[in-house]
Amino acid sequence: MHSRPRSLVALPFVAAAFSPAALAGNNVYMYGLGPRVGTVVIPGGYPANFPTFSEESAHGETEKIKIDEATTIEKVRGDVILGLEGLYWANDVNRLGATGGFGLGSGYHDAHLILKYDRMANLDAIDLFVGGGLGVGVATWAGEQDERLRVPYYPFRGEAGALFRQKTFGIQALLFLNLNIPGRQTLTLADESTYESGFGWAFYPQIGAELQVLFGDFTKPGKNKGKKKKKGR
Repeated sequence: MHSRPRSLVALPFVAAAFSPAALAGNNVYMYGLGPRVGTVVIPGGYPANFPTFSEESAHGETEKIKIDEATTIEKVRGDVILGLEGLYWANDVNRLGATGGFGLGSGYHDAHLILKYDRMANLDAIDLFVGGGLGVGVATWAGEQDERLRVPYYPFRGEAGALFRQKTFGIQALLFLNLNIPGRQTLTLADESTYESGFGWAFYPQIGAELQVLFGDFTKPGKNKGKKKKKGR
């Protein structure tokens, strides 16, 4: 039995931090919280290349273990990303955010949490943005007979998109580039033998698209924002 990825533990705290109750008050510029759905477009099969593991034979020679040849583990195609995103505007042009979620596919699952910063350009009810973020994640590919590749990683994210907003509702579409730097990768074969690959500067690149539905307060601060109307005598 595998333990739940640690990055998922933070999801309830992301939701609580961006809840209306937590953000209520006159000091908040704008905020939003809502679900996100997306997919990886490039590469068509993820990852573009599996890592190669090594083992030392009885004769002292180093043998290479190639996942494509030694296991039934396959690249994932047609994945879907499901998650939750919270956004907080510090002012008109600076936005902070946290996004967490799952990646799902045939023989594949992923969990991640990313902290983000975006630079905004305001066009009435439409905001254009470009930004990026850093985070943590873990991805697992599974084959037959308990074969699996487990890759903890650190995503470096770049993104650009547009937010269409009304007073309390918004729809956000974006393109993203993730450079996922792997940590200690672990390969388990059908005979339960395990091999590890240390931290390296190879990466698992992803280019994809996301659509988000946001609920919150998207009105810019004014003299009357957050104030209740006085009752007449």
